[in-house]
Amino acid sequence: QGRLFEQAGQKFIRDLRNRVFRKLNRQSSGYLHNQRVGDLTSRAISDIQTVQGSLIGGITSLCDELVTFVFVIAIIVKINWMIGVFVVLPLAITFVVMRHYNHRLKGYYQQASRVLGRVSARLNDSLAGHPIIHAFGRVHSEESHFEQETDRHYESSMQAVRLRSVLFPSLFLIGFTTNIIVLGVGVGLVLNGVLSLGGLVAIRIYWWQLNSPMRTLATVSDLLQRAGASSERIYEVLDATDPPMDPVSPQMLKTALQPIRFEDVCFHYREDQAVLQNLNFQIEPRSRVAIAGSSGGGKTTLLNLLLRFYDPIQGRIWCGDTPLDAMTREHWRSFIAPVFQETYLFHASIRENLRYGLADAEDEQLRTALRRAHAWDFVRETPDGLDTVVGERGVKLSGGQRQRLGLARAFLADPQILILDEPTSAVETESEKIILDSIHELMEGRTVILTSHRVSLFAQVERVIFLQDGQVREDGSYAELIRRGGAFAQLNHED
Repeated sequence: QGRLFEQAGQKFIRDLRNRVFRKLNRQSSGYLHNQRVGDLTSRAISDIQTVQGSLIGGITSLCDELVTFVFVIAIIVKINWMIGVFVVLPLAITFVVMRHYNHRLKGYYQQASRVLGRVSARLNDSLAGHPIIHAFGRVHSEESHFEQETDRHYESSMQAVRLRSVLFPSLFLIGFTTNIIVLGVGVGLVLNGVLSLGGLVAIRIYWWQLNSPMRTLATVSDLLQRAGASSERIYEVLDATDPPMDPVSPQMLKTALQPIRFEDVCFHYREDQAVLQNLNFQIEPRSRVAIAGSSGGGKTTLLNLLLRFYDPIQGRIWCGDTPLDAMTREHWRSFIAPVFQETYLFHASIRENLRYGLADAEDEQLRTALRRAHAWDFVRETPDGLDTVVGERGVKLSGGQRQRLGLARAFLADPQILILDEPTSAVETESEKIILDSIHELMEGRTVILTSHRVSLFAQVERVIFLQDGQVREDGSYAELIRRGGAFAQLNHED
């Protein structure tokens, strides 16, 4: 029985944790941008762990003791219904008291869980921002902030402890008061000849067997309040609004080397603040186009729409005669490889990180991609080569090395559409020329859409689309826009 209950509980927790991960993994970028990673981690780990403890540690005991409790009450009532009433009535009062206190307990546990989520988020932020904290001399300040959060968690937890320290003794007091009443009534019934002495002894023995179930029920009730508080936080994640569904009967592209067309595209993150307004332009296949503009002008948002991290609020984006929202996201993204401003690397080996570009790539393919990205020389010099673990976010590598691995990943993907979001802005000067050479080779034969502030990259494109206040203000080659002396020329002159 113990093994079966444990197995069922572990399976439930495994499936619940998988559901939470799938939900988060498939959520929209907008949802994740409004959450703290540490808090979501706390829900997926700590809160589910709390539910696990209640299920496995509480439900099995509850089932055993509940059966004992029902049978003992039934036997006492059968021996003498009057004494049965005096046993059941205080127990009913006990359950009413427990229900009242449980509501308050659950509130305290919910508060403690929320604060623990903030503790986890604070820890996550501090570890991620470790260099900044030390560089600006904020070590003691950060420790003070963390201690404030843990103090809040302590106070929230102690509220529940103080309530439990009143509740449990009160329940046991009611139980022992019932004991005195039952004994007094029983003696009276024996003296009046209504109940035999043997019957009273039997009732006393059975009554003592109620102690264990009562203690267990009180303890399990406390566990269930913890589980209830944690499960609400879990279901806040599971019940969050899903991103727009892929079409039931999606269209398929044979090739993405077709004109990409923006038709009256509008987008905003907040309704009162438009980011992109009425975009109308077309990008020809195998052309190279730069999206330029001042900071906050909507460049990265436009790339996010192309990658379908978001969908337009109004208007549509087309590839040939097929709107992007008529395809599945996975199918559309199979034609694209992005290289972001900061290449994200997982805490894994170089081999594993590169295979995000091509899952079944052989080592020779990996080496070829690294050579094309001018990254093989530094990879070969590492002690473990392709098996070198790069650390969290690639912390063991320089910015230029991380970016070259990002380019190697794009070479492996062999995309028809290449998206470059400020690919050289976060690298050192000595690495920029090497990366530009790799980018030039990577662009060959593909539709390229990039954002950049670097003139060196504008020289490699045929067309510049200049965004200002979310609208297309200028459109032409780099040389044309400079000759016009408009907003683009002024921005580049300032740079």
